[in-house]
Amino acid sequence: MEPHLVDLIAYRLPWLLWLLATIFWYLWFGCESFFRMLGRMSAHWFPLVLILVVDLMAVGQIDLGLGIPMLFRDDPTIGIKWYSPALWGAFGATVLIGEVWIVIYIFEYIGNYIGLDPNPRQKGWDRPKLWATPSQSLDKFRDCRSALEFLAASTPPFLVLLILVAAFPAGIVGGPKFSLRQEFLDVLEYVLGILLGGLAVAAMIFVGWWLTPRAGRVRLWWPTCRAGRVRLKRRGLRRGVVKSSELLILLR
Repeated sequence: MEPHLVDLIAYRLPWLLWLLATIFWYLWFGCESFFRMLGRMSAHWFPLVLILVVDLMAVGQIDLGLGIPMLFRDDPTIGIKWYSPALWGAFGATVLIGEVWIVIYIFEYIGNYIGLDPNPRQKGWDRPKLWATPSQSLDKFRDCRSALEFLAASTPPFLVLLILVAAFPAGIVGGPKFSLRQEFLDVLEYVLGILLGGLAVAAMIFVGWWLTPRAGRVRLWWPTCRAGRVRLKRRGLRRGVVKSSELLILLR
């Protein structure tokens, strides 16, 4: 076999294995959940394509001669710093993945909000097999654990893809040469960035679900206060008109 074919197969094999692993991952939640996941991906293709574009930029397939992949890798001549592009690039990509799937999760409920069961349900963690299918209960939707379960079922293939980006980068024309040690350090930094990004996404979910009912109370309270102020102003104007008319009568 030709050497360039061997290199091509060796480079593409991890991505093919990732694709097969992704299919088996979603099938583990059941065939129905797998086809629903495909439906979600086709319905929300644009933000998912955005994730893939970011991955292609990070791996070096989209460069345009601007050195874009170096925004996601550490320069070997500089070493690891607290502002490491590999660490914070993985962090930003993880937050992007989490935000995209949270939007998809919320759209699942917006499209069927009227049909949700209003009866109270027992709150808590569901069985892992049910994580990929959002509950049809309004009470479960108001529980942030349901959103975390959906993310735990939907995002792992995309996070593994990020690690593959760090482990198998494409060569950059005119860029620095990366050693096996440097690629290993990039993988570790990517794993750390993914963990930090996951914590950030979980914190955003907790805060968002905690603020939502309170924001509703404020939204109801503010128009009431505003209407009360308008009524007080109107009463004050009426009283002012009455007092001025009485003063004119006295002056006459």
